[in-house]
This record gives sequence, structure tokens and C-alpha cells, in this order.
Amino acid sequence: MIILNDLLKREKVINTELKNTINFLIERSKREAKSFNEEKEFFFEILNQKKEYLKKFKKDIYKKWHEFNVKNHKRLLPKSYTNFLLEHFHEFYMSYFKIFYGLDVQSMELISIERISDTDIYFEYKYYITHEIEKIYKKTLDELKDQLYGILFPFGFLFFATSIFGIILRKIIKKNLFIVLEAAILKQENNRNYIHFLIIGRDSMDEPFQYYFYKDLYYFLRPFKGIPESYFEKLLVGRERLFQFALKQYPHAKSKLLDLFYYFYKKCIILQNISPLLDFLNFVCSRVEDSIFSKEEIIKKHLLNHLEYTTGEKNAILRIFKFIDKESTLYSTFQANNLPSEKSQLNLFLLFIKYYFSSGLEGLEVGNLLFFPEIFKKKINQVNSNGHHRIINAKTINNINNFMNYFSKLFDDEHDITFIFQKITGMKVFNLNNELLKAFLNSLNKSVLNLVEQENKELSDESYNGKFTFEGVISDLCRILYVLIDKIFIRKSPDEASKNFIDPRSRYIGKNIALRVLELFFFQALNISDDLWPDYLISLNKINLLTELKENMVIPEQRFYSVNELTSIMLFHNIQSFIKPRYFEEELINKIIIPFNDFILHVKDLVQNTSNEIEIYEALHEFLLQGVTDKQLIKRVKTACKLLAPFWKYVE
Repeated sequence: MIILNDLLKREKVINTELKNTINFLIERSKREAKSFNEEKEFFFEILNQKKEYLKKFKKDIYKKWHEFNVKNHKRLLPKSYTNFLLEHFHEFYMSYFKIFYGLDVQSMELISIERISDTDIYFEYKYYITHEIEKIYKKTLDELKDQLYGILFPFGFLFFATSIFGIILRKIIKKNLFIVLEAAILKQENNRNYIHFLIIGRDSMDEPFQYYFYKDLYYFLRPFKGIPESYFEKLLVGRERLFQFALKQYPHAKSKLLDLFYYFYKKCIILQNISPLLDFLNFVCSRVEDSIFSKEEIIKKHLLNHLEYTTGEKNAILRIFKFIDKESTLYSTFQANNLPSEKSQLNLFLLFIKYYFSSGLEGLEVGNLLFFPEIFKKKINQVNSNGHHRIINAKTINNINNFMNYFSKLFDDEHDITFIFQKITGMKVFNLNNELLKAFLNSLNKSVLNLVEQENKELSDESYNGKFTFEGVISDLCRILYVLIDKIFIRKSPDEASKNFIDPRSRYIGKNIALRVLELFFFQALNISDDLWPDYLISLNKINLLTELKENMVIPEQRFYSVNELTSIMLFHNIQSFIKPRYFEEELINKIIIPFNDFILHVKDLVQNTSNEIEIYEALHEFLLQGVTDKQLIKRVKTACKLLAPFWKYVE
């Protein structure tokens, strides 16, 4: 009984301290950060509340690092910082969370440590969540809602706190070290919820990323006037250094590929999701399509023919790869418009509409547009039977399609259309697109799992090595990508590799191939579509950039991702939330069909004659501008309403 009382007392103290930490973050989160660094400052403020503890904590790390270096100087083969982390990371990490954030470190279980190389080391953890702590996290989610600014609980909390720990460690040991929480997922074991997460310590690649930033900045700033040519000359020097760095690293690329693929494998397995590999897969396969080779021929000749698999297994692997390759191309098409400007985001939303709705309701219910058309049909039947929303039928999809033709005419005036968009959907366009992309990846991942099961059934009568598993599929995909990269990119020199491409004298000259190979390794630091890299990196450095250029020009805010958008992108392939992932098929209905159908029919109900454009115009702007006092906004929205009013003549 005494032991039980001690445990309850300890948990009460810990819970109280954690509550105080989270309450502090809640108050700071309601103050919108203007830059990504300001968001991190929320966590630094917690540490600074315990300055004496922080000073001692840093001193302890420095002491251990000094001792490590003294021994290192005596070694014939000096050890790297990964050896130091192998010995001391867990000890420091536990102390950090216990001292500064009030976490019960006894609820943290270190599953494994894997030292991959001199630069890379992996730490795999379980964080068990008591019912009391879970209530605290869920209450935080409810209280903050849209004011999180990226600090999602509990995953974002762990992510940012771990990042701050990495910054402290890096400053003390003075190495190009980056510590990041790379994957986190909520699981259950013996009726206990826990977060399974992976922390990676790796080379921060400061030098190539700085050069890459200069290269992207050159093209980003070129359209703006008022910037001295000397500034562009500086950026061009950085761009040239990037190519020189890539050429220097090219001979070592092949030996590092296995470590890169282990990163993808490990992350996918922990998350039980293929999405971390998807952008990388598309990056590689799209370059193979520019080569003189066939993907299928490379895979068969250089991989499948060397595997001790049955013919059925080889064909199954090829079918699974082709399916994922096809869907990754579609996903890449979406991502190409997932850029910071509102116009790009509206174009992305319009792309969803055109791709999925142009074939009408029948194309969605019985065609091959969706991963799970049966889920889509079931959801529509539920909506139509519960009476909470207007009936969805073939006319609904036609109406939405037609409305988008009028809606797209407003794209030249972004403020009008985003205001109207948010009025209809209740969401910012970036947030809505983000939800659709997450749901797309969820449905894709589930369809891959289903395809694996289907292949197992078809092979059940054949004598083969064993059942296909998700882990096995990820391993096979990594091997396929390895042979594709080896075949098209890896030669004695990048100039020789350029002969593998259809266009060897421009896009695929030697230095460009060296850069493409270097970019393969960027995916470990930027596990997002390469289409987003330029705007992402520039937005991360927005404050420094604007400070540097303030005497010459002003760059519109809409050219940068917001802090919340940056965080969403950063965590996109890294974490899951307490909210159960939704199917894309359901989100099309929830996020697009229901709100637009309700809006269209509501306006129709407000008037007696839908052919009377003046009556429609008056009803429309009265509905949209209810409670709005901004005179300029009122004027612009009324102009937009004049363009939209004729649509209601054709509402079915």
C-alpha cells in the first residue's frame, strides 16, 4: 500500500508539472508566431524558466563531451559524434524531458539504438501514455483548435521539444549535427496507449543546403526590381559552389545509398505507411522516364532475375510497383501546385475538382478514379439517409463542376476568392488541401495493403517462399529504386552517366546529374516533394532574407509559407494524430461535395427566380457579407458576386 501511495504521489507531481508546461505552451500558442524560429522560442521560454537547471544541464553535457574528446585524441582511429551519442544520448534525453517538461521518464522505453555510420544514428522509443495524460493532451487539442500554429499534441510537442534538445546538443559539441524526431505513431499494447517514435541524429548538411538555398533564391528574387546585381552575383557564386560540391560528392554516392534506403525503410515500417517513400520514388522514376532505358526492363534484368523468387512472386512485385509508381505520379501532380501563394492553392483545389468530378457521379461510384469507390457510395447513402444535409445525386456533381467554371473566373483577385472559399467551406484553402492530401495518402496506403493481400491470395496455390508483408514490399521497393538509380545515375563520372539520358546536352549534362544524385540524399532532410523545396527553404529563412533586403524592396507575404503551413509540411510524413485517418473518398464528400452543394442550393432557396441575375446577386452578397464591415472587402466581394450570379440559371 505504501508503494502504491508513492506511485500515485509521483504521478500526481509529474502530471501537475506537465499540466503547467502545457498551459504555458497554450498561452504562447495563442500568440501567432511570425517566423518558424519564433515558434521554437515558445519551447526555449520553458527552458529559460529554469535557468539554473539549464546551466547545469549544459555543463553536464559539455563535461561528458570533453572527456570523450580527451580519449579520442589518444585513439589511432578517432570516433565520431555518433559514438558519443551511442553512449550518452538516452541519458541526456531522459534528463531533458524530466527536468524541463515534466514528463515521466519511466514511461519512456528505449527500444533500440542503431549506429548506422559516422554521421547517422537511430534511437527508437515507446512513450506510454496514462489515461490522465491522454486527457490532458486531448483537452489541449480541444482548447487550441485552429490556434495550434504547428504545436500538435502530443506529437508536435515531442517533435519541437526534441528539436530544441538537438539545438542545445549541437551548440555544445560544435558539430554539424541535426537531431530530429522522424516518425511517430499512436499504438496500443495491453490496453495501454503509447507513441512509437524514431529519433535520428545525422549530418545537418549545412554546406550543400546553404548553396542550394542560394540557387533557389536567385530564381525566386529575379522577377523583383530594386535588388542590386552584386547581390545576384553572390547568389550565382553559391549556385556554382553547389555544383562543385555535388561533383565532389558524386564518387561516394553509391556507397551511401544503402544508408539512405535504410532510412526510408525504417520510417515506413514504424509508421506502417508508404507515404515517406512516395516523393522519393516519383523523383527517381520520373528521371528514369527521361533515360534511354525502360523501368520494367531494368527491374527485370537487374533485380528480379537475380532473386530466388517464383515467377508468380516476381510478377506480383512488378504489379505492386507499377501501381505505386502510377499513383505517385498523380500525387506529384497535386504537389506541384502545393505552393505558398493562395492562387497556387486554389489551383490545387481546382485540380482536385477537375480530376475527380469531370466524369460525373458515375465515374466516382463505378470508375477507377477512386481507390475505394464502394466507400464513396456508402458515404453518400449515409448522407442522403440521415437528413442533416441536402440530397447528393448526379445533379449535385454537375452543379459543382459548373460552379467551378464561374468560381475560377475570380482567380485574378485572390482575396475575393479566398474569402468566398472560406465562407463556403469553413476552412482556409491550404488547410483543406492539406486534409485532402493526407486522406489521399491514407487511402493509397490502405489500397497498397489490400493489393498485398490480394497478391497473397492469388499466390496461395503456388509453392512460394512465404506471404508478402508490408515490410517485405517496402524492402522490395527500396531494392527496385536502388537498381534504377544505379543504372541511370551511377557511372565512373557524371559525364559518362549523361549518356544514359535522352537529353544529354542540356538537362542531363554531367554537373546536373551530379546535382540530381546529391538531391537523392536531400530527401533524408527534406522528406517532402522536391517541388516544394525552393519555397520551403526560402520561407524558413524569410526573416533573415527580409532583413537583408529591407533597404531595397518588400516581398509580399503571400510568396512565403506561413508558420503554420511550414510546420504542417514539416510534420506531414512524420506523425499521426489522435484523430483517426480518414479515407479520401469520405473527405471528397465532407470537404467538397457537402459544403458546395449546401451553398449552391441555399442561395437558390433565397430567391424566387433563378433567371433573375439581379435577385441572385443581391441574395448572394447579402449571404456572403453578413457581419462584414470592411468597406474595401464589401466592394470586392460584390464585384465577385456579379460574376457568380449567372451560374444559378443553370442549377439543376
